[in-house]
Amino acid sequence: MAAKLTTYDPADDLQTNEAFAVFMEEALKTEDEAYVSHARRVVARARAARQNR
Repeated sequence: MAAKLTTYDPADDLQTNEAFAVFMEEALKTEDEAYVSHARRVVARARAARQNR
């Protein structure tokens, strides 16, 4: 039986400024510009979602 995969958005789990900072810190450690750019977009989505609650 094949496993059912679901989409995961890390922005859904980033709830606090501390979580944003830790997420970005880990992204910056990779030194991968594309990943850091992606992480910034994730944090922006998470912040926008938090403001809309």
